[in-house]
Amino acid sequence: MLRERSIETRAAELEPPPDLLDAARIRQGAGNYNAMCMGCHLAPGMAGTELSKGLYPAPPNLAIEIVDAAEAFWVIKHGIKASGMPAWGKSMDDEYIWNMAAFLQRLPQLSAEQYDAMVASSAGHDHGGGETIQPHGHDDGTPADHHKAAAPVAPISAAVAETVEHVHADGTVESHPVEPQSPATPAPAKPDATPKADDGHQHQH
Repeated sequence: MLRERSIETRAAELEPPPDLLDAARIRQGAGNYNAMCMGCHLAPGMAGTELSKGLYPAPPNLAIEIVDAAEAFWVIKHGIKASGMPAWGKSMDDEYIWNMAAFLQRLPQLSAEQYDAMVASSAGHDHGGGETIQPHGHDDGTPADHHKAAAPVAPISAAVAETVEHVHADGTVESHPVEPQSPATPAPAKPDATPKADDGHQHQH
């Protein structure tokens, strides 16, 4: 009750634009609602989401509930403390917030098909700057999933150094690395199969 009376009192000081229900306003607000609000407040024919079900206090289903335009403006701009409702006025000018409030007056009257068509005809997530993803165009043939991060290319690692072990007569084992050969360096010649004089070591490669 305290929250509702607080919003109602502050919204009473607002004056909605005279052209609030202009079709262009409603259409522009649809794109931002779909991008920023649908996950919590749903859309026509849409079932509850993990987010909408998990928030407490529960967000209203704005696809079926009509809200006063001035109250909607105040809540969108300032958010609601101790709830999941953010203050979109931090990144959105008043004109765009009124457009969203205008769309909310039309939303409960829309079917799922009408909602999709209106969102498709809008400019999408567009409120003059600060959007998470800026709208942009592409040449024909650009894959639909081009925004997915490409798998990082593993760096080409240096050749792993080999080691050679020497077993001494007393049983101790000594090892030391062998420098890797550069790809441009020719492979070393095969050792001569002619027996060498005993140097006192047992060699194990």
